[in-house]
Amino acid sequence: MDTDRLNRWLTLFANVGVVIGLFLIIIELQQNQAMMDLDHTLSLIEADHIEVEYLADLRTTRIEDPELIRIFVDGYSGK
Repeated sequence: MDTDRLNRWLTLFANVGVVIGLFLIIIELQQNQAMMDLDHTLSLIEADHIEVEYLADLRTTRIEDPELIRIFVDGYSGK
């Protein structure tokens, strides 16, 4: 009889352990998804920043070179 009672308690503890383990896995999956979303957002922001820097460099180059300014103005005016 003591063995049967011990078996029930051990089974109960094992089942509680499984439920706690599943709960922890769910929490970890949610955290992982949040980190992946954040990483994706940061990648988009970084890509936008690189594009802005590239366009600023292009604009600076065009402003500093008189020949490029002339070509740009001629093209813009339809010549």
